[in-house]
Amino acid sequence: LVGRDEARLAKSARTLARKFPQTDVVYSTDVAAVREADLVFTATSDPNPVVYAEHVAPGAWLFDLGRPADVHEGVRRVPGVRLIPGG
Repeated sequence: LVGRDEARLAKSARTLARKFPQTDVVYSTDVAAVREADLVFTATSDPNPVVYAEHVAPGAWLFDLGRPADVHEGVRRVPGVRLIPGG
């Protein structure tokens, strides 16, 4: 989980850990942590992109549910990335 509010992230992580005890739930307020993920879902209402090419691992799949888009178009240049728009 990546977000701006550490207290809310911690609460969400605890909830997920209780529901899925076999899953290791980690969280960060640093968007660079997204680079460790192979599968990314974004869902913000931020008017500007929040995920850029330097935040994305080659070969990652990104489901951009934010409107306006959360993922900068430059992410498409990262080798093997799949960007799936949604919203």
